[in-house]
Amino acid sequence: MIKNLLSLLSARAAFLCLVAGCFSLFISTHVSAAGTVEFGELYFFEGDRNSELPNRNSPKINSTFDRNSSRYIFSVVRLKNNRWNESTQDVSIKVRYLRSDGSLFGEASINHHVPADWEYATLWTGWGWDTPGKWDRDNYRIELWLDDAVKIGDGFFQVKSDSNTASTPEARSTSTSVEFEKMGFFEAGAEGSDQPPLEWNDKRLKNTFQIIETRYIYTMIRLKNLLWREQDQDVSINLRYYHSDGRPLGEQVIDYRISADWDHAELWNGWGWPQAGKWEADRYRVELWLGNKQKIGERHFTIH
Repeated sequence: MIKNLLSLLSARAAFLCLVAGCFSLFISTHVSAAGTVEFGELYFFEGDRNSELPNRNSPKINSTFDRNSSRYIFSVVRLKNNRWNESTQDVSIKVRYLRSDGSLFGEASINHHVPADWEYATLWTGWGWDTPGKWDRDNYRIELWLDDAVKIGDGFFQVKSDSNTASTPEARSTSTSVEFEKMGFFEAGAEGSDQPPLEWNDKRLKNTFQIIETRYIYTMIRLKNLLWREQDQDVSINLRYYHSDGRPLGEQVIDYRISADWDHAELWNGWGWPQAGKWEADRYRVELWLGNKQKIGERHFTIH
């Protein structure tokens, strides 16, 4: 069953709220304080106000969007119903769109009645316009708040002008645009990316972690901006995680705009679980790839 709920927030922007029952495999959870639902994942797609939810593996699912063609950008949140087969419940999710400077860009609400026979639910809401070209170029953070009181998850997407030509400064992400300098690791919870170490001599940065207390391992990198004082640039960094025997563990992508007035940039992303104890004891290798084409660095950390 799919239900469409449309509301205009203002003359400037509109949001769309939709909900569907979901019964596929649930992979990763983050228990909310209320205990009524568990956050699974957050992902994004672009469309018009009549768009339907695409398949999770659809090429429409993305984290980078072209300003020149983007209309509504939909945030899709996947939840586990902790009252499954017990009782119905009303779920209220506040979806906050934040600019890279932390200021509020927009806010939408999803209010839905979840039947007791829904083991999982997928809810989505869109923010944007009927015509493209009105988004600001920026790196946006999306925060999910349960009952407007408890933050249960967040995610990121980027809006940029994409001409896909080598002569366009904004699309330049080659080996000449940045230079790898440092890589370090720190452990934190699911929201650890909001609180990285402020200095490279911080005691939180280390290469060895204990299984019994390790949740997410965040990889922090320092890049030298070779276009300093020349122009802004968009970089796409792939972090590839491997076991010591070469088996791939996973991959994370950092898409970010580096301002022309930054001589260096420090970026980070994490891999792991909300609960400790799920890592395997091993020595892991993290490879750093620029634009998914050129390896520019690697480091190791150990879980024991």
